[in-house]
Amino acid sequence: MYRILIAAAVAFPFVVLTGHTQEKQVPPEQIRKLEAILGTFEGEATITEGGKLLKGTVRHANSSISDGWGFLMEEVITMEDGTAYKSHNIIGYDAGGGKVHVFSITNAGETHDHKGSWTKPTTVSVQYEGKWEGKTYVEKASLTIDGPDSYSLSWNATLAGKVVGGGKEKLHRVGH
Repeated sequence: MYRILIAAAVAFPFVVLTGHTQEKQVPPEQIRKLEAILGTFEGEATITEGGKLLKGTVRHANSSISDGWGFLMEEVITMEDGTAYKSHNIIGYDAGGGKVHVFSITNAGETHDHKGSWTKPTTVSVQYEGKWEGKTYVEKASLTIDGPDSYSLSWNATLAGKVVGGGKEKLHRVGH
């Protein structure tokens, strides 16, 4: 036992030193393109749910995480009736799988891992497929960078092949 402790004590500085001298990995373009959404953005949202059209104001606070390999998008949509839809979206790029991931957790009881890729130079499209009440639920979403200070989101959801919801958001940078 004593020999194991001595070996560990001798090896520890080398392990620490090796970890600190490695070159910093640069995130790939597939994720760096999303740096355009960093900051605080506000705008308008329209949501169709249960056959009803709902309108609200939307606010995103977007920050870089994991040394630029991902982003945290904190979203609040305040509806006309005063209720709020809240979500936290972790956006990253899986270099091994070659896909952009958007992992979402909402106050509506949703937890989805959307996967996709850049379908146009300024548009990333992702999709989640899972089960809801035993039926196939598919949610497709796209984020388009409209310019240096604006972007838009759109999504639609189907349950057993029938459209059950969707929405659009148009956001503009607030300050710099």
